[in-house]
Amino acid sequence: MMRVPLCTLIFAALLHAGTSEAPQHRAILADSLIDSTSAASKATRIVLAMTDGLYSVEHEPGPFLGPNWTGTFELQLLDDRRQIVSTARLNESFEELRFQKPFSFQFSDYNQDGHPDFAIGQYASSNVYIYRLFTIIDDKIKELPIVPDQEIISSERGYSILFTKGSHASFETVYYNNAAGTSFKRVYEWNGNAFERVSETSSQE
Repeated sequence: MMRVPLCTLIFAALLHAGTSEAPQHRAILADSLIDSTSAASKATRIVLAMTDGLYSVEHEPGPFLGPNWTGTFELQLLDDRRQIVSTARLNESFEELRFQKPFSFQFSDYNQDGHPDFAIGQYASSNVYIYRLFTIIDDKIKELPIVPDQEIISSERGYSILFTKGSHASFETVYYNNAAGTSFKRVYEWNGNAFERVSETSSQE
């Protein structure tokens, strides 16, 4: 495996063009317009930047085959001039972070409070990604609490996905359990302070 130490940021040229050009000076793994910000908001874009870490190319077959960005990542809110409005350190929500390709943020208002929410996920196994849920409010990024487990698991693979919305400020996820040999659906509902897991049912029920 080739490992290239990184002193500053690396730029992922394939973000917009989809090319295989080698990264040079800055790693921007996601860069999206923000949906449904208020008129008073300065932030119009959100960016995921690697502020310190390693870029490597894994040649051995496995889940991490190909490009890998690992290290310290920061969520940045930007204004129309691409000046930073505020930041949030993503590593505070995950034990370890690894991204293998650029992606786009997917927004929805899951708790129906009028502010855009988005999920960020990481590979956990061949069947499961682990997600944390965030919101943008008052030009700040905040993690939304999930009970009883802060992590959301889903078999839908992607670094930012849309959960299926339900009624009463709720959403659901589906994941495959290897031990049980079946898929399960979990439903989370906003209780005013956090998203609470209110049900889990097997696909065989």
